[in-house]
Amino acid sequence: MKKYLLATFAVVLAISLSAFTKEKVSKNDGQTSFYWYQTASGTGDQSTYVNADVTFYSGPSTSAPTDVCLASSSHKCIVGFTSGQINTMTHQLNAGAQTPTNSDGRFRTTQ
Repeated sequence: MKKYLLATFAVVLAISLSAFTKEKVSKNDGQTSFYWYQTASGTGDQSTYVNADVTFYSGPSTSAPTDVCLASSSHKCIVGFTSGQINTMTHQLNAGAQTPTNSDGRFRTTQ
């Protein structure tokens, strides 16, 4: 019986210590990651896009790239789509017009 006492104590100690470990936090804190696309000239005022209207720029990431367009203008230059709206292998939009899930991207002064 004594030989099992040390093993039992070790198991109880391990269970007790694991019950009080720090909770792991997701690296993106619940934010959605987007695939970012640059809009073609003349399409910055559209609400939906097809592959001919956009070019893959970067992603996935939770924030729009800031090195492409001006931030203080009225026409979309960078728009974000979720992985459900695109083919993540080819970076092509799914069939049919897609509405950007994130249109908080950067803007430009011309369409």
